[in-house]
Amino acid sequence: MAEIKILSETKLICGGFIYVRSKLPVNGKTYWECQKLRKKECKAKVITAFNIFENKNYFVRESTLDDHDHVPNQEECEAEIIKYSLKRKAEDQPQLLPAQILRTEMAGLSDGVLSQLPNRDNLKKSMRKVRRKNLPPNPKTLNDFGTLPHKFSRFWEHANNTMLLTQLLFHLSMHCCRQKNFDSGKIPVTHGLL
Repeated sequence: MAEIKILSETKLICGGFIYVRSKLPVNGKTYWECQKLRKKECKAKVITAFNIFENKNYFVRESTLDDHDHVPNQEECEAEIIKYSLKRKAEDQPQLLPAQILRTEMAGLSDGVLSQLPNRDNLKKSMRKVRRKNLPPNPKTLNDFGTLPHKFSRFWEHANNTMLLTQLLFHLSMHCCRQKNFDSGKIPVTHGLL
């Protein structure tokens, strides 16, 4: 029996095939279908259950090669595992830039696996998307700022000592108010500031 890998509770990888969860667990059983079923390229389905005592999943109903309308693709499965790993590292290590994570994780991958991965920009975008889920919403009004963190309210000195910036966020918000949003009290905040 091939090893079962479950990624983010919605994808199962086994024997060179990728399955997506088709139903939420019912009576301890989880139902999966080949990811190509939705494209009408395959009809294979499997059912798994979790064994509490052994702390692992096992097949209640396992598919065979004859159930699939395509051959197994180990490189596609490995690429799926790499994408999952990249997202988890981006979430667990927010101090690292997505480019740094990509460099370390993609070193030594075979050409076949690399050919199955999306391009680097799309991988970075998916890592940033995972990180944004843990961020608080951007403020929409000046009152949403509350008290400014100390690091944003200090004097910042320009590199050549010609310009001092005082309370950077306050200055930028007042500048925005004077332009077009003074009456509404709404202050547009760009993602690049924080």
